[in-house]
Amino acid sequence: MSISNQFIRFVLVGIAALGINLVVSFLLTEYLHFWYFWSFVVGVVCSWTFLFFANAYFTFGQTEGLQFQNYAVFVGLYLGAFVINATLVLVLTSAWEIYYPISIAIAAFVTSLITFSASKKFVYTLEHGWIHQVIRNHWAALVLAFVAALLVLAPNIQLWMEPEYQGIEMMTLDAENHYFARVHQVYEGDLAIQDTFLPTKIVPYATPPLGEIIIAFFGKIFGLDAARASVVSKPFSIAAIVLLIYAFAYSLSRSKKAALIATAFPVFGYSLIAFSPQPFIDLFTNHSTAGPFIFFSRLVNTSISSLFLFGALLLMYRSLFEKLNLSWRSMCGLGVLIGASLYISPYTFSFLGALLFLIFVLYIGKREYYIARQAALAGVLALLLTVPFIVNTLALHAMPEYVHLTHFIGLVPRREFVLGLLVPLMAILAAFFWPRQYVKSGGTFLLLASAALALALNQQLLTGTYLHPGHYHWYITKPLAALMAGLFAGYFIERFVLRRFVGSAVLLILVVLFYNSFGFVTPAYTQVYAAALVDQRYGPLIEYLQTQPVAVVWASPEASDYIPVYTADGAPNSVNLGAYPVPEEYFENRIFLEYRLRGVVPKDFEETIRREINHVSGWLWGLWFRELTGDPNAVPEEEYTRLTKAYAVFYSRPFTESFQDLHVTRVVAEREDKKNYDTNPALTDPQIVGDFVVYTVTYGN
Repeated sequence: MSISNQFIRFVLVGIAALGINLVVSFLLTEYLHFWYFWSFVVGVVCSWTFLFFANAYFTFGQTEGLQFQNYAVFVGLYLGAFVINATLVLVLTSAWEIYYPISIAIAAFVTSLITFSASKKFVYTLEHGWIHQVIRNHWAALVLAFVAALLVLAPNIQLWMEPEYQGIEMMTLDAENHYFARVHQVYEGDLAIQDTFLPTKIVPYATPPLGEIIIAFFGKIFGLDAARASVVSKPFSIAAIVLLIYAFAYSLSRSKKAALIATAFPVFGYSLIAFSPQPFIDLFTNHSTAGPFIFFSRLVNTSISSLFLFGALLLMYRSLFEKLNLSWRSMCGLGVLIGASLYISPYTFSFLGALLFLIFVLYIGKREYYIARQAALAGVLALLLTVPFIVNTLALHAMPEYVHLTHFIGLVPRREFVLGLLVPLMAILAAFFWPRQYVKSGGTFLLLASAALALALNQQLLTGTYLHPGHYHWYITKPLAALMAGLFAGYFIERFVLRRFVGSAVLLILVVLFYNSFGFVTPAYTQVYAAALVDQRYGPLIEYLQTQPVAVVWASPEASDYIPVYTADGAPNSVNLGAYPVPEEYFENRIFLEYRLRGVVPKDFEETIRREINHVSGWLWGLWFRELTGDPNAVPEEEYTRLTKAYAVFYSRPFTESFQDLHVTRVVAEREDKKNYDTNPALTDPQIVGDFVVYTVTYGN
């Protein structure tokens, strides 16, 4: 049969499968009252199964030799095609403004060509090339990657379909408002992201910008705005992270089943890694409280930093321990991964650097000098890549604002030994209980990784600066501990469960881990989703500000989360302002302006800030008192007196000077507060925009 006839049959089968999907989805939704999304998923499975067998017999005439592996390859192919199709529709409709039915048709035609060619070459064939072999042998990892990506993106898809959606994206994990704004800053041309919330740009950067640059580059390729790029990048990054973790775990164990569990554990079972029975009690009693979304979907740290972390770990182990492709090219790649990771997360860089150093020492001790030289090559290249970062850091240290910056982000001078329980436990398991069935060098590598964590955790013994060890715990220790837990779980299953029940046991663990993750995602999703719907009220405000000249906009902290994400305007009332080198008096003037706009008179100021000290402490000093004393509200008494006197002076000056101190040129107020703001002589030209009133600040002569 000619290829053209096969393609025609392929299209006809596809049309029939679409009909099956529509019928199944309609029946489940309308008559069995399934949530439409789950009806769609069931419909997809039914239509794909029909596609597989119909194409086998009707299109390609492949009636013999097909196995379950062929079906697995088919599913993996269509999962990839789904991502391509969705991306094309999104880009053609959102970026190129093509009418969506036409976008859907174009995307369907392109993906049909791809799936037809790939099906003919990889699915309905008895030939086993390396791509076919990889997909056939590790299809479950591909499915796991797709499930994780879908779980991450599904809440946002649901929001986009709501009638109330006004273009305000949902932020699902902590600090994402900051990362969204930083990605937008790259769109504005500030690649160093020197200051996201104020117009001053000629300063050294305080937070490395590479992660945001990568997301912005991704968004620009597909024609997405900064916010949409931040959201859409998540499923792609988490799918890649899942595959990297799987490849790393498989290299350590050479067991597909163990590697699968070891991948699912950090992705879906992150909450279970704790020295407490409570997560397990919550899991098995079905009382999960609101917890995090999928941890690796958190923007930049970890959605980008984990790509570098597990990519470097995989390359390091495969080249320096398995001695596969131990060439200068692979070492240059390793050096670039480690060096570049500094521009995303110093925590990732310091851990990987410490691990590479320990590997170098190990091979020097074993007198395997060739491998030691290769490790040294990677290390030297990584260090060379840090030179621009060091130059920037020296310039940052020279700024008078640097001291307050370190206070705000909680970098306290302290030489304190830190270890915890997880790192020693990981070391003991790797050193004394590593399964003999696994690759021996895998235990050695994880032992060195535990030692590297201990070194990185205690860098303050040398530097004297305490760098939030909790970040190592969240981003590195817990994922590695979860991976090890998965490997040991896989070992016990393969060692002690009857062979015919091994597959069922692995599936049971995967289901439990997925249920655990879904149990945490669902309540968190419910809360965040409800808040996201309320926050759509900022849509008209953002749309209005986008039509106005660039300004520094004073607004509530909640509105200030979105203004720098969607506009080029400054937003000085953001909680994240302290992550940049800004003069300390700016923070005091900011909180003084807040209380003055609230109508707090000087005689009531001290009583008010004592009552609201948690807010005041965070707004003025950030993490300083929390890291210094353990109590974020441990503000010295003399500060209350000093601030009260300073507020009295601030209050006595004209309002125009108060705004001018902060460079504010526009003010956004709630519509219900309009009467109070209308009496302010510095505010003119009120414009009602949805739930808000936008004023222009007039400084006068």
